[in-house]
Amino acid sequence: MEKTERGLQAWREHLERELERWEKELSQIPESEWYKELEGEMDYWLNELAQAGVETREYFKEEILPRLEESLRELRKRLRQLGKEKEVETLEVKLDKLKSI
Repeated sequence: MEKTERGLQAWREHLERELERWEKELSQIPESEWYKELEGEMDYWLNELAQAGVETREYFKEEILPRLEESLRELRKRLRQLGKEKEVETLEVKLDKLKSI
């Protein structure tokens, strides 16, 4: 049991580092690349959560999902300024899937 808890804690720490890195990178890249990065991140989480246990899903909903939602809001805002807000629709569908898992 202790080994499982340590493994889960290491996984959480890895996710936190990756999410922080990803958020920094998103603030420095153009909208088209940001879109692709965000879409890739959502695809990754859809696959991971399909295989994850209850505790991992709860962690995702509490820690990761709010950050993805904020990133999507920021992307929508940036694309709205360019008149390309409609391009966010695919990501919104994926976000809805993530929320329902």
